[in-house]
Formats: sequence, C-alpha cells, structure tokens
Amino acid sequence: AFISIQVSSQTQTVTSTIAYQGYDESQAYFGEGEYELFVDTIDGVLDKPIIMIDGFDPGDGRDIAMLYAALDFNGENLADILRNEGYDFIALNAPLYNTDGKDIDGGADYIQRNAMVLVELIDFINNEKVGSEELVIIGPSMGGLIARYGLSFMEQNSMNHETRLYISFDSPHLGANIPVSFQYLINYFAKGQDNAQAQAVVDNVLNSPAAKEMLIDHYSAHLITGSDFEQDPNLLLPVGAPNFRDAFQTELDNLGFPQN
Repeated sequence: AFISIQVSSQTQTVTSTIAYQGYDESQAYFGEGEYELFVDTIDGVLDKPIIMIDGFDPGDGRDIAMLYAALDFNGENLADILRNEGYDFIALNAPLYNTDGKDIDGGADYIQRNAMVLVELIDFINNEKVGSEELVIIGPSMGGLIARYGLSFMEQNSMNHETRLYISFDSPHLGANIPVSFQYLINYFAKGQDNAQAQAVVDNVLNSPAAKEMLIDHYSAHLITGSDFEQDPNLLLPVGAPNFRDAFQTELDNLGFPQN
C-alpha cells in the first residue's frame, strides 16, 4: 500500500496517507518528505535501520547531504561509523512542496503533518527491511518533537512502529524561546520600516506554523489592537501565538512520550 516510496541510493519522496488540517487551514493536506537510504557497508542489506529526522529548517536550507555531513566530528562521521557496524542509516528531510494547490515549507510546517510523514516512512521501512530488527529513531531539535508525536500517535492508534529506541536531543518538549525583544526588533523593521529582508524572516520564520507551535513567547500575542508592530505595554508576561501555542502543547502533553 506504500507505492509512493521506492528504495534506492538516491533521494526519494514519501507522501503521508494520513492528512492533517492545521489550526489556520480550511482543509487537511497530505504531508511530503524526502529521504535517502544509506545501507551498511557489511552486507548492503536493509536489516538494521536507524532513521534521523531533520529539525526546524525554514526554506529547506539543509538538504540530505548536509544532514549527513552534520554528523562529522574529529575527522570522522557518526553515520559512517554506524554503517561500518552494520546499521542502515536513513535521513528524512522536510522539503518545499506543493500539495493540492498549497505551497508548504516543510521545514517550518506543522509538527503534526511532518509526524504523519514519519509514520508513513516507518511503515514503509518496516515492510521493506529484512529480518525483525526494530528501528532506532533519532530527532534533533524539532525532529525530536516530530518523532515523539509520530511514535506516540502510532501507539495510541494501534499502529505497530516496531521501534526499540527513541532519541531526542536539544528538543523543546516544553516550548522553545526566541527573546521577544529580538522578535519585536525584526518585526519593527519589517512592518514599521518596510524592510524586505526582515519581512522575509517574519513571514518564513517567526510566523511559520512550527515557530508558532513551539515558541513560548510570540510577538503577535503582545501587539496593540490595530497595530502590526507596536507592543501593548500592558501585555508583559510570556504568551504564545494565539490559537497555536497552547493548542499544540496541550495536544503534545496529552499524547505523552512513546511507551513501547
């Protein structure tokens, strides 16, 4: 049933079969990702899979080659070491794509939709692998939230993820922080001074679905009514993006962490 994916040594597309409707969307959309399979150097057979998921990456500034290279240390590479020990390394990236007429920046899209892409990839890898070795799922930064949501979603919906180990690091499980003063500054140059570069940061980073889900304090919750850049001096406590932050954290807390 997973005809949207093919195994090869090249980058491939994976399309979720579970659609997700975001808080500000009028319909649900199927998420897309791209992945590359780097089989081990022992037998070249997909039998001990490790999946690593990219984190927050507006504009898809990191491709799969850069994800792999990010594992360099002291003249070595962690993925190379794993492959030399018989593990198969799979990198999952969230690209820019269009689905049903909507342009989506995958690296800054809803965490839930990216999680449904991971669910699809997990099912596919488990169907394609040789033997019964369970998966290892690794998520740096926002990737840890995507993995947590996907694995917990599968458990709560009686979907067997066949995963023995979940690792997140530098992941904002209780929320992320960009100093709100810095957000104000960028937004002031964007809206108050019509600076195109600042506007791009506001549009593509600060106002992205993922940022509004994760940031515990968001400039948009502090604006004076009727202004798009002046702050209300009476709104001083940290507040997340309206209709995004609290809804997401509640959903994540209710899902909990993967247990199996």
